[in-house]
Amino acid sequence: MTAAHWTKVKGYVDHGELEGAKLVVDGRGLKVTGREKGFLPGRLLFDQVQPGMRIYDEEIFGPVLSVVRVPDFAAAVDLVNAHEYGNGVALFTATATPRASSSGGSASAWSG
Repeated sequence: MTAAHWTKVKGYVDHGELEGAKLVVDGRGLKVTGREKGFLPGRLLFDQVQPGMRIYDEEIFGPVLSVVRVPDFAAAVDLVNAHEYGNGVALFTATATPRASSSGGSASAWSG
């Protein structure tokens, strides 16, 4: 990753926190022995992300995942189908029977 792109990714992370998303895994301080001068971000995981937040609405080309919580499986599918880029989605549920339902993107569902 270039310095310019890492700066862009960090900007998304900072903006996500400002908008109220909870950063639960913060890999911004990752140091790799022998690569101290490189731009190697660690994994970043947000929870409590909502539609309308920049980190939800825009694609981030970096190691950033967002958790969006919804009340039920139908709401999750609606959320995926309404998103402009709904192309990389995983649905996790403890109660719904896994089933596929999407209009153009790719989604996977797991029931636990």
